[in-house]
Amino acid sequence: MTTSPLPPFSPFKEEMGKLSLGAPLISLSFDPLSNMLGRIFNVVELQYNKLREIEVQAKQQQDTVNRVQEAVRGLEMRVGDVEGSLIDVKKDVDGVTATTEQEKKKAAEMREDIDKIKLDLHELQGSTTALDEDKLTENIKVNLGEYIEETVDRVSNERSKSSVKKYAKVSLEKMDVLDTEVR
Repeated sequence: MTTSPLPPFSPFKEEMGKLSLGAPLISLSFDPLSNMLGRIFNVVELQYNKLREIEVQAKQQQDTVNRVQEAVRGLEMRVGDVEGSLIDVKKDVDGVTATTEQEKKKAAEMREDIDKIKLDLHELQGSTTALDEDKLTENIKVNLGEYIEETVDRVSNERSKSSVKKYAKVSLEKMDVLDTEVR
């Protein structure tokens, strides 16, 4: 039985049919011993090659694990972004809901004010015989002016404020025209 040559990484050398450890002082020339050592070297070489394969596989697996961890980190960042967006959307929805509730409250207050003015006008109409017409007209203008100012203060939108002011101005002018026509 002959021995096969060892790979270059092996610390052993084969010189003229003899195996040596690379040191010239040690030389093996006994044939059965060489065969036995050759078999041992072959087993060691096989084990070494298996160990190298395991190391390569472990490195590949570690690289795969690193790539998966990186992908997971990327997904976590995306999930964080989506969660942040959802929180922003929820805040926007809450803001719109709160604004809607505020507008509903303002509308209810305006209805109450209108009802109050109607009641005041009804009371004033009932007492027109007792009051002087000039005082009545002045009283209506003052009440209407106060109501308009309160309404303008409650309106949150600037365009709506200007619309209310214009409407109030036109209403007061019409009232003056009606007042002069009545006289």
